[in-house]
Amino acid sequence: MILRNPFIRSQQRRQTILAYNPLSQVRFKSTTSSDKTRTPQSKSQSQINEIDIDDPKLRSSIDQWIKNFKNVDPINLKGKFEIEYARSSGPGGQHVNKTETKVIIKLNHENWSNSRGDWLNEILFDNLIKNYYSNKGKLKFPYLTPNGSVLIMSELTRYKDKNLKDCLNKFKINFLKYSKLPEIKSNDTIEKWETLEK
Repeated sequence: MILRNPFIRSQQRRQTILAYNPLSQVRFKSTTSSDKTRTPQSKSQSQINEIDIDDPKLRSSIDQWIKNFKNVDPINLKGKFEIEYARSSGPGGQHVNKTETKVIIKLNHENWSNSRGDWLNEILFDNLIKNYYSNKGKLKFPYLTPNGSVLIMSELTRYKDKNLKDCLNKFKINFLKYSKLPEIKSNDTIEKWETLEK
């Protein structure tokens, strides 16, 4: 019997995550003093696929998308997911032992990636992934699996329709929560940071 080295397994898992990470395609640009100190070479390299997230027009379009997304009835998103039902261990007595009321919704790696720019705002999508990998767990989207898929389940009630709506609502609320862009820095704030740096 051959024992698998746990280090090799963790390296393979890390390679899968890095291969999935779409941040290699998009970088965020913020107009801070650090831009002024870059060398010409590094600045020209960083201009590839840069997005100025402090741009008022861009922020306005993102805000409008968020407003529209908030108004979407969660049940209208069900066509975007694979839906499975299972027997629940939640409240409901014998009813849950006899019927499949637990709901599991999934987006496999490919469908999750394809949702970017299709039915999910691409800038918010990229920021969610950026937050997931770069903020030491503080802003980790809780439904993203190690292989880059999305998995959400609910057994909140004894009714599968309500549990389905709960799953979709979890996705909707948490996508907005964990993809939130940083606040636009005011000129006063930028000047203060420049003064502190000096």
